[in-house]
Amino acid sequence: MELGARVVMVSEGTIGGTCVNVGCVPSKTLIRAADARHLQGHHAFDGVARSEQPVDWARVRAGKDGLVTALRTAKSRSASAMTMNGAVLPTLASPSALCSGSYLSLPEIGGG
Repeated sequence: MELGARVVMVSEGTIGGTCVNVGCVPSKTLIRAADARHLQGHHAFDGVARSEQPVDWARVRAGKDGLVTALRTAKSRSASAMTMNGAVLPTLASPSALCSGSYLSLPEIGGG
């Protein structure tokens, strides 16, 4: 609500989109974990012990999954249910209008 407007977005699939669910967030989290592991054993600082400890990838993946879940939750925390053709759709504002088709329609929406 940067400009004070409330917007409803209807999309299929899991809320959060590609970046949160399978793109930027999960891949960058795993890349940063791999980078941290690499730096444990490969750095140029004399006097700093190098470590070749194994990585608990199950914990790394669980942390990544937790981050993705937290971001999904943040995006949907104010959602309420609306149905169309038996499918539940998230709505992020009330009152709401569902507009579809190729003709302009300006529904009357009270309140707000």
